Amino acid sequence: MRVLIINPAPEHYTRARCAPLGCLAIASALKAEGHTVKLLNRAISSSDIGSELDEFEPDFVGCSLLTAMAVKDCSLVSQEAKKRGITAVWGGPFLSASPEIVLQLGFVDYISVGEGEGTWLEMLKVSENDGDICSVKGLAFMKDGKYVYTGDRDFLDLSKFPPMDYSLIDVQKTFYKNYHYDGIMGMYISKGCTGRCTFCYNRGFHNSCRRSRDVKVFIEEAQLLKNKYGAKAIAFADELFGCNKEGLREICEAMIEAKLDMPWGAM
Repeated sequence: MRVLIINPAPEHYTRARCAPLGCLAIASALKAEGHTVKLLNRAISSSDIGSELDEFEPDFVGCSLLTAMAVKDCSLVSQEAKKRGITAVWGGPFLSASPEIVLQLGFVDYISVGEGEGTWLEMLKVSENDGDICSVKGLAFMKDGKYVYTGDRDFLDLSKFPPMDYSLIDVQKTFYKNYHYDGIMGMYISKGCTGRCTFCYNRGFHNSCRRSRDVKVFIEEAQLLKNKYGAKAIAFADELFGCNKEGLREICEAMIEAKLDMPWGAM
């Protein structure tokens, strides 16, 4: 199937814009399964969305919302998609906390609640086989004027995910500067956090569970970014980086063994 994944342009945002890792992870997983995928990073390069839809002709459009600041752009994308009869799906941490509110807008077909890779893969498989998308776990939607949520789905094993396909984004435009470093690329090696802080989205989105990717896959991605695209530094976007000495040592030793020789930082 043909899928257009959108990283929307946020309003009133002045901080450095990192790689759209959530969008890239979903797009990479779908592409690895044989779907035709295009990723638009409207946070760094806007274009006429109507023309993009007419040219690519997707079956699904997916919009990722990290915060409410991206609602306006996502709304524009979805309204243009609905004019063309294209299924609009929104996802991300902001929506997973309050899907009922956004569904009332009337131009969003489904909301992917929580981690999206498995939901998207199943949703497209069901659609290809003319099945009922409403049976897919992890989706929220309106039916007969009533809010419906199909229920939480189990987390996937991150070590089974394919490498991030950086050809889906304009890597050069995605690099950013911070302090005296430039050519920085955002990457991640784990999802979630074991904490249960009341102010944080993690407790609801990740169920206070931390999971790690395969370190070898991370090294493969980092080498590609350095050797092919010229990345000069790595910014880890993990919610909880280095939560134990053994895991942190494994990452550091892998970077040393691979002669990665790149500055890196983490929250």
